[in-house]
Amino acid sequence: MMLFNRRADVPTMQRIDRQAVRSTVSGCLALVVCLLAGGVPATGQAPVGNLADDYAKQVRPLLKKYCFSCHDAKEQKGDLDLERFSSLEAIRKDFRPWQHLIEQVEVGEMPPKKKPQPAADERKVILTWVRNMLDAEARARAGDPGLVPLRRLSNAEYDATIRDLTGVDDSCSSCNFQTCRDDGWKSGRSGSIFLFT
Repeated sequence: MMLFNRRADVPTMQRIDRQAVRSTVSGCLALVVCLLAGGVPATGQAPVGNLADDYAKQVRPLLKKYCFSCHDAKEQKGDLDLERFSSLEAIRKDFRPWQHLIEQVEVGEMPPKKKPQPAADERKVILTWVRNMLDAEARARAGDPGLVPLRRLSNAEYDATIRDLTGVDDSCSSCNFQTCRDDGWKSGRSGSIFLFT
């Protein structure tokens, strides 16, 4: 609780509510933990260092067994040559086939019905490895997007945001906020002020 000194009108701290401080600190710590948890890889994801080993020892033999008969350097059915991906470094040069591979294997279109089919655990090994590899590469290539300019919300976007955040459906689209210039500034005798429109 803050009280004012009558003599100098200077605020002085006489009593600190310890429970309020504790709850504020614990709330901040909980927020930090939640934010940091978003950056921690989920369980089941392979560490990036194991991707090359896992490809050579687990995934490539499965691709050779089920995929290379149609998708090698000779046949290239569907314009896809999986045999050219001999290592993780070769895969890093072209990701597009791997994104397509996930879709085809998940829906069961590949391998074709008349060809030998991988067991469920073999499918899972391939799909998990490809997802982990794509996620690791996306994280490695993610960077600073540079300057991101601010953009004002339109009246409809503002209404939807207030409704989503508070649950109050009080439309401001009927309010006339267009009394300022297009850039949000209104000039007057006392100078320029910024209006949130």
